[in-house]
Amino acid sequence: FCSANIDRINKVETSITWEVNINGTGWNELTTTPVTIYCLLKTPQYQWDKSVMKPWIKALDYMIDAVKDCDSEEKLYQKVTESINGTKKLKYCSRSYYAGDKMNLTQYLEDLNSESEVNVNCADCGTLVTTFCNLFGGDLQDVCIAPLEPNLEDGFAYNSIRLIGE
Repeated sequence: FCSANIDRINKVETSITWEVNINGTGWNELTTTPVTIYCLLKTPQYQWDKSVMKPWIKALDYMIDAVKDCDSEEKLYQKVTESINGTKKLKYCSRSYYAGDKMNLTQYLEDLNSESEVNVNCADCGTLVTTFCNLFGGDLQDVCIAPLEPNLEDGFAYNSIRLIGE
């Protein structure tokens, strides 16, 4: 993984040729190994304690086409949000299927490969955006929004909702 001195997110398929020089007799090629290099905006971190997050190849590969060539956190956030909200397989529901104490990204990626619709709610989508952005070097955090006036019958005012996947 490369995160130093890059100017945009990228995935590079290349190879490394291994050589050996025994007793100064000259370099001899041993083998060539294919490698994949992921260039990120910066080192991925967990949102709560900022410890280093180990990049997850399956998750990076799922989102790389949407975020390739992003050169700023703002562009990354926009592209990930558009990708999540534009996933036609998603169906909005009232309960959370993936977000909770921890993000169940494994289950989400598996469900996307199934034949059925993938149920999500606002917490799922927000946590998906945060998780994918932070995997690529973003710096987002999930927060819970509560009404300022707890006695409001309907909670708090909000704009009209455009359902995910529509």
